Amino acid sequence: MHQRGEIPEIVKLPNNRIRVVRRFHKFTREDIDNAGLGSTMGDFGDLDTTNEQITNQGYANCKLISVEVDNRFNQQANADNPVLVKTYETLTDSFVEITDPQVEFLENGSKKITKIYRADSGTTNSNTVGTTLLNPEADPSDGITLASSKIEDNTAYAELTEIYLKGNVVLNVSEDKVGSQLAVINEVFKPSNESSYVGVNADGVALSGYLEANKEKSNFEGIPTVSFTFLKSNAVLSEQTDMMGSLEVTVIETFKPTSAGTTTPTLSGFTLVKLEESDVAGIPTQKAIFYKNNAIISESVELVGSEKAIIIKKFKAEPTIGEALTSSGITLAEGETNPYTIAKKEQEGKAGVEIYTYTFLRKSILSVSQVFGDGLKKVSVEAFNMTEAEVDGELLEVTTGHLLISRADTNRNGIKTTTFEYQLSSSFVEDYELNGLKRITLTELSATAFTAQTVGAKGANTLDINLYLSTQEMDNGGTIKVRDSVWIEGGKLSTKKVNEGDGIYEVTNVFLGEIPTGDEAVGPVVSLEEDNIGGLKTITQVELQNASEGSIVTTTTNTGGTTVGTPISEVGTLHSFTYPGVVEIDQETLSGDGSTYNFFSKDLKLTAPATAIIEATVKTFFKTTTAISYSSSDGLWSPRKWASSESKGIGWHYSPFYISQGYRGYRAKPTNASEGYAQTIGPSTAMNGTQSDNWDMLSGKRLYAGTGYKISCTGGPENPEGNEYTLDYRVELAFNDTSNVNYYKHTEVVATIPLQVPSTS
Repeated sequence: MHQRGEIPEIVKLPNNRIRVVRRFHKFTREDIDNAGLGSTMGDFGDLDTTNEQITNQGYANCKLISVEVDNRFNQQANADNPVLVKTYETLTDSFVEITDPQVEFLENGSKKITKIYRADSGTTNSNTVGTTLLNPEADPSDGITLASSKIEDNTAYAELTEIYLKGNVVLNVSEDKVGSQLAVINEVFKPSNESSYVGVNADGVALSGYLEANKEKSNFEGIPTVSFTFLKSNAVLSEQTDMMGSLEVTVIETFKPTSAGTTTPTLSGFTLVKLEESDVAGIPTQKAIFYKNNAIISESVELVGSEKAIIIKKFKAEPTIGEALTSSGITLAEGETNPYTIAKKEQEGKAGVEIYTYTFLRKSILSVSQVFGDGLKKVSVEAFNMTEAEVDGELLEVTTGHLLISRADTNRNGIKTTTFEYQLSSSFVEDYELNGLKRITLTELSATAFTAQTVGAKGANTLDINLYLSTQEMDNGGTIKVRDSVWIEGGKLSTKKVNEGDGIYEVTNVFLGEIPTGDEAVGPVVSLEEDNIGGLKTITQVELQNASEGSIVTTTTNTGGTTVGTPISEVGTLHSFTYPGVVEIDQETLSGDGSTYNFFSKDLKLTAPATAIIEATVKTFFKTTTAISYSSSDGLWSPRKWASSESKGIGWHYSPFYISQGYRGYRAKPTNASEGYAQTIGPSTAMNGTQSDNWDMLSGKRLYAGTGYKISCTGGPENPEGNEYTLDYRVELAFNDTSNVNYYKHTEVVATIPLQVPSTS
C-alpha cells in the first residue's frame, strides 16, 4: 500500500496547527477484509511520524482523527483500486482554540461569547463555571465569567465548548400561573445581589407592585441560573371548598396578604377556625380554613348495647332531638312524642369554634345477661331512662317469676344507665334419659335478637359442651328476646344382638351424634348408616362378634407352629374313615398227610382295608385370606403312596422267578423283609432258622436247594391310629365389610383316629 504522490495535502489551521491528508492506493480487498482491516486503517491518535513512507514527511504532534476508503477515484479514472484517506491534525494534551471566539449580542445588549477548543482524547478542563473569568488579567475586571462548559470526546480527540457571560444578565423572562395568579419569572446568570434583586418584565423594565415570591437554583439552556418568581401582594393563589362529612369547608391560600398581622380574614357565612403558614408550589402563603356556620359535620348510628344510638356532630350549635328524629328516619304518628333524649354530650374546640357531639337514645333495655352454673338462676338487665316498674313489665312477658335483688347506677361509655339484677325462678333444667344420657333444657334471655342454631350441632359452652342440640324455639318479637333450647348428650342409644349361627352374633348399635371412644367396633363392620331424626345425627353400626363379644377373626398357633386362627365354633360330628389295609410277610410249615417231606413256606399276607364311622370335629374359621392352613397336629390325611412287594429266587429245575406287585389302599408293616439260601435235604438250617428236613418254598414256588432268595414289602402311609388329621377342608366367600374387605369362611373337619379293633399295629 503506497501513498499517492510524494507530497500530502496540508492545511494551515489557527494557533499554529495543521491538518495533513494522506491518500494511499494500490491495496487489495484482502487489505481491508475482517482480518486485515485493523492494521490497514490504524487507530485514532496514531502519530503521523509513525511508519512514514517518505523521510522527514511525518509531522510532529499530528495525530490520526479520521480514516475512510474513497471509491470516487475508481469511478473517475476507471482504476482498479480505491483510495484510503487518512486525516491527521495537530493535537496536544492541552486544549487549543480551533476557531476565533463567536460573539453574540443578547436582547438586553449583553455579550454571549462562545469558544471552541481541541486536544488529545481524554484531556480535562480545569476552568470552573461561575468563577473563571474570560480576561482574568483585565484591570479593572470586565466581569465576563464562564457560564457553561461542555466536553465531547469521540476517542479521536476531545472538543471543549465554553460560553462566557457577564454577571447579573437576565437570560429569560417568562410568565406562568401559580395557583390562580399570573407570576413573572426571571432566569438570571450570576445575579450581583440575590437578596435584593429587582425583577424586570419582558421589555427589561423593572417590575412595579410585585414582590419576590420564590427563589431557587435553576438551569437555562445548560447555563446555571437563579430563578426568581414575582407575584403581586395579596394574591389569592388557591381557594378550595371541600366537604368534611356534611360540613362545607373552604380553604384560602394568600400570598403576602396586606391584612396579615392586623386583621382576621373573613368569609361570609363561615367562621375562621384555623390560620397557619403554608405554601403553594414552594411559595409561602397564609392558609385560612373556614367552616360553614351551624352546620352538621356528621351523623352516624352506633349500637349502645342492643339499642341503635343516633350520634350527631355539629359546628357552632348544639344538636337537637328534632335533628336526631330526622336522622333516624322515624315518622311520628299524630300526637306521638319524640322518643329520643340526649344520652351524652361532648364538646371540643375553643370559644367561637365549638364542635358539639351529642348521642341520642330512646328509652330502652340495652343488654340482658344470664348467670348459669352452681344452680344460680340470675338475670342482669341494663336499661337507659327506664324505671324499675318498666323493666319489671318487660320481664313479666318472658319469665314465670322473678325477684329484684339489686339495683345500681352504671355507666356505658359515658352514658348514664341503670342495672337491675333479678333472681329467676327458672333458667335451665338438667335431667337424664332412660338410657342414662344427659338432657338440658335451657332458657336464654337477651336484649338483642337471637340467631337460630343448627339442630344437631355440637355445643361448646359450659352448659351444653359435648351435647347436641335437639330442639330450639325463639321469640325475637318483644323487648327481651327468648330462646328455649333442648340439648341431649351424645352416646349409645341402643344395642341389639342376634345369633346368626356358626358362632356368629350380629350386633347392631345405634349412636347419637358420634361413636364414643370405647364403643368402637371389635369385629368386622358389615353395615354403617347415618340418619337424621329431627335434625339429630344418628349412626347405626352393624358388626359381627363371637360369643365372647370379640371379633370373629382371631389368630392362634397350632402345635406345629403354624398360624391358623381361632375357630369361631367347634361342633362334633361322625365322619367316614377308611383304615388302610396291611401287607406283611407270613411264614408257615406245610406238611402232607403221611408224607415223607414237609415244606417251609414264606409268602405275603394281606389284611383288607376297613371303612368305619369315627368321631370328628367340625371347626369354623373366618379369615381375610383364602390360604388354607390346618389346625390338626398331623396335617391333612391324604396318602400319596401305597404298599408294594417283591419276591425272587431260583425254583426247582433251576427255574428262576421274580414277582413284583403293588397294593392300592394298603400300607406295609415296618421291617418286613427276608433273604437267605434254600436248605438242602438232610440236617441243615432251613428258612425258619432251625435244623429240619423240610423243603423251602417262596411265594408258592419250591426253591432249589442251596440257592439264594429274597422277599420284602414296603411303602404306603404311616399307621393313622392315634394321630390327629384334617379329613376335609372347604373355603367360600362369606361377606364384605364396609371397607370392601373380603372375609372367607373356612370349614375344617379334624379327627383323632381311634385304634382299629383288633389292633393291626
